[in-house]
Amino acid sequence: MSDAEARAKAEEFWRSRGILPTLDDVVSLAALLRAAGAGTWSKDRPRVVCLCGSTRFAETFNEDAARLTLAGEIVVRPEVVTYSRENDPQHIAPEVKAGLDELHLRKIDLADYVRVLNVGGYVGESTRREIAYAERTWKPVEYLEPR
Repeated sequence: MSDAEARAKAEEFWRSRGILPTLDDVVSLAALLRAAGAGTWSKDRPRVVCLCGSTRFAETFNEDAARLTLAGEIVVRPEVVTYSRENDPQHIAPEVKAGLDELHLRKIDLADYVRVLNVGGYVGESTRREIAYAERTWKPVEYLEPR
């Protein structure tokens, strides 16, 4: 399916539901349609999950990643996790944090769905932004704990 065909189908999808789509909506759905048409989705391919949440819950990240990996899923998650704010590059250099936040959005792009590790109901500012991004790009979002 060509880009033009995918965009036309995506726009038709939105308009048929009485929704005036944004360009991002059309482009996101067009990308999904192209992927489906190109056969890049497969029931034989393991699901890819992107874990989101505060890195203060590193142990929960490790436990959930291990459980999901053993269940046959591919797990992407934050990889720069430190246990001391004084030595944490995310807190020392704002430009590092901004770069890591952007990189995490690209991990969401790679994922089939997002899993939020909302330990004790906690969802910080970065995680809220990641959830909003996932929802805008039509990624299913699930939570460790009920919201």
